[in-house]
Amino acid sequence: MNLKFKKVISYFSVFIFLCAFLFVGSAQAESMSLVTVGGEPYALAITPDGKYVYVPNGEDVAVIDTASNKVISRIAVEGVPYDVVALPNGEYVYVANRAFDNGGLVSVISVSSNTVTSTVNVGGDPIGVVVSSDGEYVYVLKSEFMPAGGGSYNAVGVVSVISTSTNTVLSSISLGKHSSGLAVSPNGEYLYVTTADGSFSVVDISLKTETATIKIGNSSLGDVAVSSNGLYAYVLGLSDVSVINTDSNEVVATIPDLGSPNGLVLSPDGNYVYVTENWNKTVSAINTATHLVEFSISAGENPYGVTVSPDGKKLYVSNLDYVPSDSFGVNYVGTVSMISTGQNAGVIDSFSLQSLIVVVVCVVVAVIVFLVVMRLKRKSKASFPTNPDVASNTLVKLCLIEQCCVFV
Repeated sequence: MNLKFKKVISYFSVFIFLCAFLFVGSAQAESMSLVTVGGEPYALAITPDGKYVYVPNGEDVAVIDTASNKVISRIAVEGVPYDVVALPNGEYVYVANRAFDNGGLVSVISVSSNTVTSTVNVGGDPIGVVVSSDGEYVYVLKSEFMPAGGGSYNAVGVVSVISTSTNTVLSSISLGKHSSGLAVSPNGEYLYVTTADGSFSVVDISLKTETATIKIGNSSLGDVAVSSNGLYAYVLGLSDVSVINTDSNEVVATIPDLGSPNGLVLSPDGNYVYVTENWNKTVSAINTATHLVEFSISAGENPYGVTVSPDGKKLYVSNLDYVPSDSFGVNYVGTVSMISTGQNAGVIDSFSLQSLIVVVVCVVVAVIVFLVVMRLKRKSKASFPTNPDVASNTLVKLCLIEQCCVFV
């Protein structure tokens, strides 16, 4: 291999390295961005058209426009806004407002006006809200504090059933134990409830009775997500996710070693379960076919709730960001991360068109610089006579340049 060809390879190696560096930097900048919503956002919901994300933060409900990634409205509600769900028709969102005095409320927000159009008194302390697939019913999981003697109270799980046509409570289903997570089957026949004692309960909605209980562990369970065909339920534990076959009511798989998982959501195509991991500050993508973590995505500080865009290409993660306060505590300044999943996407979808343009420009500039340098060197060689000493010195210099380029 002659010296000139080696020089060409060395120069292009440096150019490719620089282009790759710029590409990765631009891709990372585009793959995640943060929006400050303030407060303590534990949950969030996206409208079916993917245009807006509603984020209750304990103070108000922030509305994020997904086109601009900016907060476009803040909606005041009664109580402490905690959980949220969007109706399938995209017209309303329902916000569960916590109340530790058994005075829980649900706020009904119009998406078109971003105003509270109705308030439903459900009582208790609402901690979860889900909607049936047809949008006719909203189910609110709440804790009711019952006197236990001696000035103490027991928390009992209760589900309130709200009609979305009248915004009234139709009935209540007592669960008899402290509950933490809630989901509804796609056919609208069953509720799936997780409890503080490590149980997964199946509740027949029409009968208002528990038909099956699956003991998963001895510690409190968290969120639940159900596959679109209703065959599998995914349940958060303290450090894992359990997969339950809803036909046999058996645990068929466990995904262990997750870093303090807080929230989970199924991708629209059902291929992945996305789980926020507090300790690792990531979102893990679990392949639903293999029950293995396929990849992880960096999130914000203390990621908690998660939702996914209707096309499956974006994740929205609520983060419990905070800053130290003067009283040795912390002040929460919650944020929402917008993260590209890269699912079913190539370079353009994963890293954005802007990143691709950056790479093309880098390559064009690199080629132009390379051609100019080579032309100047040819002119320089033609301008000066060579002798053995000069040629020898030139060869030494070129060798040094080559070694530096290869080292870089």
